[in-house]
Amino acid sequence: MKQKNKEYSKYELKTENNTPVEESDDGHVNNQSSPEEKINLYLSLFKGRKDVYAKRWEKADGKSGYTPVCLNEWNKEFCEKPRVKCSQCTNKNYEPFSKAVINKHLRGSIIAGIYPLLEDEKCNFLAIDFDDGEWEKDVSAIIEVCKEFNIPFSIERSRSGEGAHMWFFFEESMEATLARKFGSSLLTYAMEKRYQIKLL
Repeated sequence: MKQKNKEYSKYELKTENNTPVEESDDGHVNNQSSPEEKINLYLSLFKGRKDVYAKRWEKADGKSGYTPVCLNEWNKEFCEKPRVKCSQCTNKNYEPFSKAVINKHLRGSIIAGIYPLLEDEKCNFLAIDFDDGEWEKDVSAIIEVCKEFNIPFSIERSRSGEGAHMWFFFEESMEATLARKFGSSLLTYAMEKRYQIKLL
């Protein structure tokens, strides 16, 4: 398994609370870079399905989630919501995950969700979510393991501020089952340093 050889732990990529893309001052992408450069950086890391993406929604009662973006939604000619659920609809017409969508996401006008599992059951990156009470200690234990084995990683703070995601980007797509085993192995090894960590 190959990972991108760049030290992504230096970066603070686009986070869930819409903080700007940050970068070191060594000539790479930073806040002064063009939108095209920022979008290209995003695309070089988050490689998922291009034929569909999800958009985050939130109700007045605080309930939230992600739903695939359908170009036929609420079009009376094709859409039969709420009588027919989207998952059962035969008129689905998903909007592709394009540079225009990523631009809106990076600017904070929408919150887009990528589908990492490709149609051939492979993926290009892995995320581990930490949101329990002592998540900072869990993350620190994983960082120790990554540094021990020279595994590049990136970290972002969760939207709530009470958790984090660790991202691992691969140089080439791999079987999703293998990526999951990689994540489980990291957690298992880290449990030797901190037994409270929960497995995936």
